Amino acid sequence: MANPSNPIDLGALFQTVTGALAQNKDSLNKADTNNHDHGNNMVSAFEMITKAMQEKKSANPADQLAHAAQALSQQKSGSAQLYARGLSQASQKFQGRQVTSDNAMVLVQSLLGVEEAQAQQPAQLMVSPANLSYISGNNIKFQWKAAPGATKYWLSVKKVSDNSTRVSKDLGKVLFSDEPGFPDDGTQYKWAVGLDKNPASDKAAVYWTFTSGTAAEPQQQLQQAQQQKPLPQTEGFGDVIGQAIRKGKPAKPQTEGFGDVIGQAIRKGKPAAQPNEGIGDAIGSLIRKGQQQAQGRQQPKGGFDLGDLLNAGKAFMGGKSGNEGNLDSIVKGVVSNSAMGDSYRSQSGEVVANTLMTAIQNMVSKK
Repeated sequence: MANPSNPIDLGALFQTVTGALAQNKDSLNKADTNNHDHGNNMVSAFEMITKAMQEKKSANPADQLAHAAQALSQQKSGSAQLYARGLSQASQKFQGRQVTSDNAMVLVQSLLGVEEAQAQQPAQLMVSPANLSYISGNNIKFQWKAAPGATKYWLSVKKVSDNSTRVSKDLGKVLFSDEPGFPDDGTQYKWAVGLDKNPASDKAAVYWTFTSGTAAEPQQQLQQAQQQKPLPQTEGFGDVIGQAIRKGKPAKPQTEGFGDVIGQAIRKGKPAAQPNEGIGDAIGSLIRKGQQQAQGRQQPKGGFDLGDLLNAGKAFMGGKSGNEGNLDSIVKGVVSNSAMGDSYRSQSGEVVANTLMTAIQNMVSKK
């Protein structure tokens, strides 16, 4: 009988992904309107990953992933660099444990850079002071946009020269903070807003810089500040997937949870008759777990894992109820909320994610 806790052969797993990318190479090249070589680069990158995994076949997963990350980091393409960082993060996640279908979603998310993209989200909510701006006066107002699902915001302001902390405070759900006492003397500071935790504790946090004082503003810096455009507000993990399944339409009730929206979409808008109704509730629950994980909340044992996702997808397909596209929508949502979520990289990211999930399920089924 198949055991989902059995270790996954990483060499064989990435060989399968390489094959899938090779089959899609031409379409990936076509999608790359810049250099028309993204498909070639992806096949080359995953061939290198596969070779590295096989070279360290007898090592533990963390060492295999670290070895592959090191090998891939020597490549020049931007996609190779992104996947190298993902492999390095996965290596840290799998210290002291095997890769199985029970925890393989961690591998998928790390490889695609989901956490890296989520770390960028607060920067996309920041409004003022603008990056590279000059602010006169001793009182500075920090402002940011609301993030879906955020339980609180944490403001961190540091002096650039020595990284000393100027402001560090939990502001609850308030979207601004007036901070007095900044000298109008040309001192440069950096600031960030964290979702639910202090951004200073997150190495991936993104800071914007500003200068307190306008007297000696260089023209070049002024031009950069004028050209700086606020980044669009990014939807959270649940938003992206919910929007994908609703085909871009917003949730009807303002207070409706994104997991509930997805559940209703799968049930064709009908409310749940009982808590354990079926697939709609299962997926809704999965997404809520995913949101809790992204927001750093304590989650039930097992969390948002690949085994649950695959089981739900399997039920979709077996039911033949016209919901066959929902699993693809979920994958699209994960990828669009990752470091691969831009233009042509999203297409290859979906190939990678789909192939990884299918290959892992097949490996488990054969054991």
